[in-house]
Amino acid sequence: MTMGEEENLQSLVSELETELQTRANENSILEAEVRALQRKLARRDSEILKRESEVHKLRSVLQQASSLMARGEDHLLNTIQETFSVSGQIALPKKQGVSGQSLTLNQDVQIHIHEKDFRSKALIKEAIMENDFLQNLSPSQVHELVDAMHEKTVPKNCYVIREGEYGSYLYVASEGEFDVIKEGKVLGRLGVGKAFGELAILYNCKRTASIKAVTDGKVWALERTVFQQVMVSSGMKKMENQLNFLKSVPLLSELPQNVLSKMSDVLEQEVFGVGDYIIREGTSGDTFYILAEGEVSVTKRSEGEEQNIRDLTKGDYFGEQALLKTDLRTANVIASSEVVECLTLDRESFFQLVGDLGELHDKVYTDLEEKPKEKDCKELIPQPSVECLDIELDDLEVIATLGIGGFGRVELVKCRNRSSATFALKCLKKEHIVETQQQEHVFSERNIM
Repeated sequence: MTMGEEENLQSLVSELETELQTRANENSILEAEVRALQRKLARRDSEILKRESEVHKLRSVLQQASSLMARGEDHLLNTIQETFSVSGQIALPKKQGVSGQSLTLNQDVQIHIHEKDFRSKALIKEAIMENDFLQNLSPSQVHELVDAMHEKTVPKNCYVIREGEYGSYLYVASEGEFDVIKEGKVLGRLGVGKAFGELAILYNCKRTASIKAVTDGKVWALERTVFQQVMVSSGMKKMENQLNFLKSVPLLSELPQNVLSKMSDVLEQEVFGVGDYIIREGTSGDTFYILAEGEVSVTKRSEGEEQNIRDLTKGDYFGEQALLKTDLRTANVIASSEVVECLTLDRESFFQLVGDLGELHDKVYTDLEEKPKEKDCKELIPQPSVECLDIELDDLEVIATLGIGGFGRVELVKCRNRSSATFALKCLKKEHIVETQQQEHVFSERNIM
């Protein structure tokens, strides 16, 4: 073989190795995308199940309502409200967390960043996101854990973990295969991209099984103190950022530091996707929202159509009307950006911390108020015929129920003395109208009718 041919072969081998590495990186990217799509699909399936459960609840309520109407009981509305207290509002699950030993920030623990290629970072991230104990960590926490993990080589037939021993490391398999052994029996086999030993970074506990290398392999490792340091520092950073954000909210800017600190402790974080209903008009409300990220649209149903009345952005708040004046939501609030992050207060915390702020009580939403009528509008409204003016309530006989709303029901009735004449009779409970402060609306509706 000549010198030139040898150089050509070396060049070809180098090109093939480069291409192989490129293909491997592309394959890793595709694998990461597939896993992300699988998680998204799982979330969609979970949402469908929740919606189906909600539909079953509504059907049950409607069946009970039909039964009560057939028996002629007059406490139909109360029964519906007691049976289905959330009024159709889909309950969003609280964000779960990872718990462990009490943690304090240790200045002596240094978090070293270990360089990794894209494939390794994607591999570790997917392993963490697929682990039941770690999947609820925030993206920033996952990013820090990925950077802090270092690589270890494991020869064939060597133990990574031994059953009964105390451990302090979390591992993610990078290369090779590993047997899971308990009491001398092989329970299963772990491959590349699987996390194991996660309990050791949460608690100082004994290993419940052994992990043995079947082939020569490599693992990414994370020590408990490093994990704890990441959790504490990220938690403190989150609290600091949240406190700074609360100070920037105009409504809260004048509150003292101790009140803002208490708010930061009790605030819950909820995340919504574009198109999600954060609040539904007419449903009961027990939550106050502060918009921390993204944009939302406020809409209200008018003349059978949903109309946009205003848009809210970061720093705005909503949901206080149902807490201060009525238990029912006066409008819809819909997420209009890809990601909407809200900080929420429950009813009790709201009244303890911000319920007495003058701005909340004095704020008037003119776009939610009834539009004033023109002075001559009565001339345009048809007046009842003279022959109907002498009809009393006792003269009416119920034929059927036409519909049920949030404040009452509408009955189809006829006059006993004039069987050919039928009317729609709206039935309201005075106690419920007074409790929800709807007197003006009722009188306005009466005047129009």
